[in-house]
Amino acid sequence: MDTDFDQLLRACQSPLRAYIAGRGVRADLVDDLAQEVFLAFHREQDRMPAGVAPLAWLKGIARNLCNNHFRVDERRRQLIVSIADRLEDLPEPVPAGDDDRPERLRACLERLQPRVQALLLGYYGGDEDADRLAQRYELSPSGLRMTILRARELLRRCLGLTEA
Repeated sequence: MDTDFDQLLRACQSPLRAYIAGRGVRADLVDDLAQEVFLAFHREQDRMPAGVAPLAWLKGIARNLCNNHFRVDERRRQLIVSIADRLEDLPEPVPAGDDDRPERLRACLERLQPRVQALLLGYYGGDEDADRLAQRYELSPSGLRMTILRARELLRRCLGLTEA
C-alpha cells in the first residue's frame, strides 16, 4: 500500500466514520460503509481534482454510498411489505377429502403469488442456500425468513390446519 494512502487512512478514518454515522447509518454498518469509501477512493484517487481536501472528497464518496444504501434498504422494506400484503389475499381453504393432502397442498400453493411460490419452492427444494435465495430476491435474510413464515401460515390456513 502506498505510504500517502496509509497516512490518509489514519488521518481521515475517524472523521469519516463520524460523518457516515451522522447521516443516519446504523452503527453496525458504519465500518462497512467506511471501508467501501476507502476502497472506492483507492480505485479512483486519480480522479480527485487538485486542490480538493481528501476528507472533502471522501465525504462526497460517503454521501453517495450512504444514499445508495438507504435506497436499497427502502426497496427491500417496500418489497417485504408488498409480499406481506399479497400473502393476506389468500382465498378460502381448500375443502378436505380422503387423504388428498398432496393435491390440496398443490392447490394451496397455486393460490399464492408466483413470487411467494418461487420463494417457498426455492427455500425448501432448491439448490441454493437461504442467503443466496434472499440475495436473488433482493431480501434480507430476516426478510426471507419472515416471508417464508407468513407463507407457511397461509398454507396452514388454506389446508384448514389452523383457524383463520
